[in-house]
Amino acid sequence: MSKLIIGSAMFIFGIFFLFTGIGVVIGLPLVAGGLGMAAAGFTSLGKTAVKAGMYVSNANKGAKAYSQPARANPTATSTLDNPAWKTLKEFDADVKAAVAQLSGLGRPAEERLASAYLAVNDKSLLPAMVTTILEESRKKAELDKKFAQEMAMEQEKRNRNNSKWR
Repeated sequence: MSKLIIGSAMFIFGIFFLFTGIGVVIGLPLVAGGLGMAAAGFTSLGKTAVKAGMYVSNANKGAKAYSQPARANPTATSTLDNPAWKTLKEFDADVKAAVAQLSGLGRPAEERLASAYLAVNDKSLLPAMVTTILEESRKKAELDKKFAQEMAMEQEKRNRNNSKWR
C-alpha cells in the first residue's frame, strides 16, 4: 500500500515540476519513478489480497466440516471411490467399526474419515479421527441449532412488528 501511495505522490509532483520552470530535469524522473512505484504498489496489493483470501479460505475449512465442498472438476471421484478405502472398509474390522460409528452423520463424515485415514495410514489414529469427526459434528449441530433458534426469534420479531402496522 505504501508503494502505491508514494508512487502516486511522486507522479503528481513530477507532473507539477514538468509544468513549472524547473521542469524536465526533475519532473521526468519523478513521473517515471512514480509510475513504476505505483505499478509495483498495485501488484503487491493483488498479492496481499490473494494471501488474505487464502488465509480466510483456510480458516473457514474447520467451520464447514461437513458441508459438501465445491469441486473444481465435477467429474472428480470421491475418496470413498478409492479402491484402497473400499478394500479397507470391506476387510478391516477397525475401519468397518469406525465407519459404522459415523454412519449417522452421512457421506461427508465418511469421506472425511477416508481422506484422513488414507493420508496417514496409521490404524492407531483411527479412534482419534472418529472422536474428532464426532466432536466436530456435535459442534456443528449445536451451531446449526443456535442459528435456527436465532432465525426463529428474528422471524417472530418481524411478525410482531408487522402485526403492529396492520
